[in-house]
Amino acid sequence: AADVWALAAVCHHLLAGAPPHGGSCVEEVLSSAVAGERAPLGLLAPSAPRALVEVVEAGLAARATRPDAAAFAGMLRRTHAAAPVRLTGGLPAARPVPEVRPTHVGRRAAPSQPAVARRPRPIRALLVAAAAVVLLAAAAAGGWQLGRTGGAEAAALPPLVPSPSPAPDWTAVLEGLDASRAAAFASGDLALLQEVWTPGSAGLASDSALLQALLDRGQTAHDLRHAVRSVEVLERGGDGVRLAVVDVLADHVIRDDAGDAVTHAAGRGERVFLVELSRTPAGWRLVEVVPDPTA
Repeated sequence: AADVWALAAVCHHLLAGAPPHGGSCVEEVLSSAVAGERAPLGLLAPSAPRALVEVVEAGLAARATRPDAAAFAGMLRRTHAAAPVRLTGGLPAARPVPEVRPTHVGRRAAPSQPAVARRPRPIRALLVAAAAVVLLAAAAAGGWQLGRTGGAEAAALPPLVPSPSPAPDWTAVLEGLDASRAAAFASGDLALLQEVWTPGSAGLASDSALLQALLDRGQTAHDLRHAVRSVEVLERGGDGVRLAVVDVLADHVIRDDAGDAVTHAAGRGERVFLVELSRTPAGWRLVEVVPDPTA
């Protein structure tokens, strides 16, 4: 049961960019895990296949309802088709000695504690677990934690016609859109999302569905902010622009109708996205946000 939970936690990290439970120390992480306090994976990884999200959630469920290893492996195989993983860069000529450092979830055994021999696992079980990790690594996609759209294939977009007009401060544009989006999820105002996405875009539909799902549970998301680290203009033409954006997602909180914190969700580190913007009469709006397949 612990192995199933651990694999599901790895899958959660691959899909959402963060572990299921956060904390500043071991005690906080364990306390959060025991209490089951975490944001729904579907909220953090909206572009992941819904059936796959449900299987990972099942692996993170309480032990009484958690599937066993064989059932979990079968659920993963039925949920998502196998896909090849393309590794880039090749292997180094000489492998360096890995850095050894403590982690926030490691606990060293007391020196006096005798070593316990591990029972070897069947090779089939090891292959099933490894295949599940590779499968989910291929399915995982970085992106804005809410309202992500598309995948690596969505980055192949038609060329833009060059524009001679002066370029705005793209960092300021993105931060303004992010502020409107954060306000929509904090206030529960679906109309505010129209100040973020272009009409009819997949991102608008995705964010609207996610916010509505929160509202149906009597919840809202707060402090859902992305800090822009860098912006590179890839193409600009007419009323459109494509950017390569590096950002960081802050820790955020899910609150109920009374304003009480239901879940503290961990943020994530730097990710690279390909962002397309369109200039509308009301200002710049997001058209597409996809993970950079080359990053």
